[in-house]
Amino acid sequence: MVVGYFGVGAFLDRDCLGSFFPVLDRNTPVIAVLAIVATPILLRLGYLMAGTTDDKMLVRRIIALLILLDLSYLALYEFKNVFHRPRFRLVALGYDGIGYTPWYTPFPAFQSFIDSLGINATEFRSFPSGHSILSTSCVFTFQSLSWFPKFKGKDKLALGAAGLIFAIVIMFTRVILGAHYLSDVSAGAMISTLLALVYTIVQKQIIF
Repeated sequence: MVVGYFGVGAFLDRDCLGSFFPVLDRNTPVIAVLAIVATPILLRLGYLMAGTTDDKMLVRRIIALLILLDLSYLALYEFKNVFHRPRFRLVALGYDGIGYTPWYTPFPAFQSFIDSLGINATEFRSFPSGHSILSTSCVFTFQSLSWFPKFKGKDKLALGAAGLIFAIVIMFTRVILGAHYLSDVSAGAMISTLLALVYTIVQKQIIF
């Protein structure tokens, strides 16, 4: 449910569907309702895809994957709430007092600009890139499809490569749209890669 909540939230934010329907931008009640509705549907689809009812190892592996995705989001929000880095597109607008801020330097004055100028709080959440973290996670989540009977025999390397291509496209678009600096998407990819190493170790422990 937690993964579903964060996933719906990302879909409805101002960089996605929220740009067309502002009322949906980070609308907590709407996100919660959609997550409650969507999560059982997705779990049912996953159950049907698995084509099995008694594979306990598969269940443990999926639970470990979901926990890892939750950790990805926790890491994302902890970093964003510490640094509050202004996005490139915000800096480009030329507000007095909002200039380029290195990724390693927190921007504590963010709240004063939100209050005085009415700037959306998400414009001070550039570092790290959440889209980068989640899209890079597709490298190992795509490979996880090989666990399911219907995908048995599929090349894990090819599945991982598909996830990597998807991640690169997403990170590139985030920079082009001015939502992030290169350092933001790079840090997101590094965080996801470190978590992938943890994921690999945990999955090996489950198997053996």
